[in-house]
Amino acid sequence: LTAPGPVESMVIPGGRSAHGRDVIFLSCWQRVNASNANAKAANSADAPSNETAAGAGGRVHAFSLGKGKSVDKLLKTQSPPRLTCSPNGTFLGTWDKHTVIVWPLTLRETGVSLATKTLRLHHTK
Repeated sequence: LTAPGPVESMVIPGGRSAHGRDVIFLSCWQRVNASNANAKAANSADAPSNETAAGAGGRVHAFSLGKGKSVDKLLKTQSPPRLTCSPNGTFLGTWDKHTVIVWPLTLRETGVSLATKTLRLHHTK
């Protein structure tokens, strides 16, 4: 596997089917090209930038072990979140600021993109 950046968290959910055991979930930094980062730094020398050459925010990807590549991009955040899976492997979850994000992993069997079935529970205080 070649992740798009340094990996911060990884989840391998349990599953009874072959498809369920084929997919793992990675939370990683999104890598930025060094030339693009240098150009942005030169253009905005006075303004501090929160993007570094190592990463420009966090991403959560679903990777297929059989295909050896990313099959679904689930989430884009400011920094890579810690991933958690339910004990029986039916739910994947994380948090970002004041929002808990949950994906029902049973939808993988039907071929539906998990990014479209995201459950967001927002809390303001």
